Amino acid sequence: FYAFGIGGYMFAHADTKDNILLNFDPSDRIVIVGKIGFGISLALAMPLVTLPARETFLLIPVQISASLDERRKLKGLPLDDTEEGLKGLLKKNVSCASLDSDTLFGSINSHLSALIPSEPDTIDQIIHVGSTLLIVSICFITAVAAPGVAVIWSICGSSFAFIIGFIFPAACYIKLRAKRKGLNKRVLGAWVMLIFTSLCAVSCTTLTVYNLLF
Repeated sequence: FYAFGIGGYMFAHADTKDNILLNFDPSDRIVIVGKIGFGISLALAMPLVTLPARETFLLIPVQISASLDERRKLKGLPLDDTEEGLKGLLKKNVSCASLDSDTLFGSINSHLSALIPSEPDTIDQIIHVGSTLLIVSICFITAVAAPGVAVIWSICGSSFAFIIGFIFPAACYIKLRAKRKGLNKRVLGAWVMLIFTSLCAVSCTTLTVYNLLF
C-alpha cells in the first residue's frame, strides 16, 4: 500500500485523486483492464464483508438478552425458559459419574434439539434476506453519496481507529477485572487510556466532519 501510494503521488503530485486510476486517460486499455479488475475484486469481496456484518448485526439482540439474563441472575430474579431449562439440565439430581457418555450426551442433545429449530421458518428467512438487503443498500447509498474515498477514510480513521485500537481493548480489560477488588496500576492505566482515547475520538471526528462540511 505504501509503495502504491508513493508511486501514485510521484506520478501526479498535487493533482493525485482519491482513485489513482482517475488520473489516467479513460481510453487507455491498460487502465480499463485495471478498472475491470478492481471492480471484480470489490464485487467478490462484498459478500465476504457482508456475512460477518450481518451476523454481528443479528447477534446484537441476542447479546442484549444475555446481558439482561445475567443481571437477573445476579439480582436473584427468575430467568427465561431457555436458561431455566439449561440450568435444570445441569443441576439434575443425577451424578454425571454414574452416567455413561451416550446417556449424558443424548440428554443434552435432545434438550438442545428442542431449543434450536431444525429448519429456518419464514420469519427467519425474512430476517436473513431483509438484513442482507439493508446492509447492501446502506453500503451502496454511502458509496454513491460520498464525494470520494478520502472522506470515508478520514471519518473511519478519526473514529473507528480509536474504537478498535484503544477504546474496546481498554473497556474489555476493565470489564474482565471488575470482579477483583481494589484498583491496581493496570486497571488505572486502562481507565486513563479509555478516557483519553474517547476524548481524542470525539474531538478528531468532530474536527474531521467540520472540515468536510465547511
